[in-house]
Amino acid sequence: MLDLDPFDALALSLHHNPGVFALLVGSGLSRAADIPTGWDITVELVRRLAATRG
Repeated sequence: MLDLDPFDALALSLHHNPGVFALLVGSGLSRAADIPTGWDITVELVRRLAATRG
């Protein structure tokens, strides 16, 4: 068995298995990219509902 650096092993695994891995990131990345988080969407829906009810 080859003794690979963990980073190299991950890179090889990602390359040879496309579509197998998922990257999970926190909402901080979404906010930095101006993508609404789940909470932002909930707040917007509540605002719209409140606007329709006066």
